Amino acid sequence: MSRENKKRLLVVIVMLGVGLGFGFGRWLQRPRPLNVTTVRASVEPVPGPPAKAPALAAKAAAAPAIAPAPDALGDDDTDNPLAEAPKEQWHPRPADEWQGMLVDVSMPQYCETSALCGLALACDKDHRCGPCRFDPDCSNGEACVLDRCVPQKNVGCRSRADCASLGPEALCVMNGLTGNEPRANSQLKSFCQAPVGGEVQTPESNLERRAVQLETAGQQYWSEVSPTELEKRLEHALSNQLPSTQKQPAL
Repeated sequence: MSRENKKRLLVVIVMLGVGLGFGFGRWLQRPRPLNVTTVRASVEPVPGPPAKAPALAAKAAAAPAIAPAPDALGDDDTDNPLAEAPKEQWHPRPADEWQGMLVDVSMPQYCETSALCGLALACDKDHRCGPCRFDPDCSNGEACVLDRCVPQKNVGCRSRADCASLGPEALCVMNGLTGNEPRANSQLKSFCQAPVGGEVQTPESNLERRAVQLETAGQQYWSEVSPTELEKRLEHALSNQLPSTQKQPAL
């Protein structure tokens, strides 16, 4: 082998050695896979409650306790907004007058004129709906009767003094408000009524008394009729209702 060939062979061997050394060093520096047991242990949660950070624990301890919301319908009147509603406050009326249909003045309605007040009330100078005192307090065509505004055509009396002709116990009363209308007084009427049996009578109570009287009279009438007479009367009534060719046979 010539000297030139020996140099070339030596160069090749050196280059192979350098390449093998470089590759072996890179192999030693490659990333190694993690141990599966170690990774699994680091991921699995530790039993028991997690420990709070010192700062969060201090804030949680210093935070005030939140009180439960009060019950709107509770038994304590101080926590119940419905308990603050004012109770009825009746406008006084002379004791010798009729004490029906008193005016509740606890929660007056705002108004500009009496025509805007309901319940047959009047609008006062403070723009509040309430009981009337005089006819001018009411709307046009109305008169003041026992704190209420009554259509003038329906006024039969204004006070007890107008009912003296019916006796010392007669009173001036009213029949009641009218529903489904703003003023509620189109059918409101005042009239004199003498008490019967110690009680002031109204048209409604008179109707109830008449019904009881008719029922009692009917029961008395049928109790006085004998069975034979009742049979004859029934036969006669049936014969008068049927045509002459279809008379009811005798019982």
